Amino acid sequence: MPKRTGYIYERMTSWEAVREAEQVSLRNKAHNTGYRKHEAHWLSDLIEVHEMVLQHRMKTGRYRHDIVRSPNGKVRDIAKLDFHPSHVEHQLLVLAGNSEVERSFIRHTYACRIGYGQHRAARQLNRWVQHYGETYPWFVHLDVVKYYDNIPHALIRQELERTFKDRAYIDSLMETVEQFSTTGRGIPLGIRPAQLFGNLALRSVDRYAKEVLHIHCYLRYLDDSVALFRTKAEARRKTRQLVAFYRQLGFELHTPRISPLRCGIDMLGYVCYPRRGLFIRRRLKADWLRRRSHVTNPKRLREIDSAAWSVIAHGNKHCQILYKKMGGIPFSKLGIDPGCHADKNGVRIIDAQNLSMQMIIGKAVTILDVVDGVTTKHGEGRTALLIDCMGTTGKLILNAPCKQTILNAWKAGVTKMQTVFIDHGGRHYDIDLQRTYALEIENQPVEDEEF
Repeated sequence: MPKRTGYIYERMTSWEAVREAEQVSLRNKAHNTGYRKHEAHWLSDLIEVHEMVLQHRMKTGRYRHDIVRSPNGKVRDIAKLDFHPSHVEHQLLVLAGNSEVERSFIRHTYACRIGYGQHRAARQLNRWVQHYGETYPWFVHLDVVKYYDNIPHALIRQELERTFKDRAYIDSLMETVEQFSTTGRGIPLGIRPAQLFGNLALRSVDRYAKEVLHIHCYLRYLDDSVALFRTKAEARRKTRQLVAFYRQLGFELHTPRISPLRCGIDMLGYVCYPRRGLFIRRRLKADWLRRRSHVTNPKRLREIDSAAWSVIAHGNKHCQILYKKMGGIPFSKLGIDPGCHADKNGVRIIDAQNLSMQMIIGKAVTILDVVDGVTTKHGEGRTALLIDCMGTTGKLILNAPCKQTILNAWKAGVTKMQTVFIDHGGRHYDIDLQRTYALEIENQPVEDEEF
């Protein structure tokens, strides 16, 4: 276990840390009501959060509960909070100490970690089964009963104190769960620290399995763990020791499954067999086929198939053959021209993010494509340029007199050019002819010696 680290709370007191936590919290929340409220007065919200951190007044808002039933019948209580201030505060707490927590995990602890997700865990398990299938022909699968509902708060605090020696930071983290439950057990699903606590609570089990029981092939994905053994007797003996250790921490397990590898390990959405690889779980395949059977909207059908492919793509050849049968023949093999994207007037549209002249003024830019006669909300007869500026590709809408020079060059056969836009004052934009070069003519590179 790495040495304990102090002065973690101080990492959250800078304005840059608060701003970073806000940016991370905003990801994939464009349609969130709380996000839209925050967007209207984001600066005052962040100043308020910053003041709360400086004055040690960080406090989680009131929890709301949303009961969700998963496709396999499980009922989950999802905790929800207002975006301000709880989402930014929770993200700030996790970012401050995440690096120390990450270093404390063993190599094969997965779930809620960057680069250590479901598919990587499944691939690792498959590698072990294929490589050590004859050496370790028995496996044990362990699963905690109602894991999140039964995580003891005292255990979380104990694990945090093994990692940090900053009382203020530990108390701030624990406040997020102590306010949720007054019984001393259970953490809320749906908040950012829950992901950290979910892995942290069983960290000592990982250490016990690797350092005390010396289990070579051991892997944990949140509350699901699997281990490979040489004999059935060894599997039973070490399983009893693991179950006893779980109970010592305050957890109860479902009946452990001890089986030979040839029966297949059902975990992480796959069933893994020696010499045969990963098969997609039958229930997942049935759910996918059932969902797509009554869908007629092409866009929705693509969404369902794409979600299925994210799982099937990591399986064996039988999984991929199944997907190809359902997906039909790709257009790339049919030789069909997809055509170009055009507006209502038939003018070709350049698909790229919009850039402003202020972003590129005075900088060397490469013009890659030109489309004339573009209509925007500001009027007709504009010219669209696809440009590359310092490695960033974007679209520039141009209506300055200099556009005629660019159009003349394009009509003369120039297909790639470099130039610098300058401002004569009052937004009278022009190109600097002394720094304008033709890079390609008729898609062929050119050099000055050719002229």
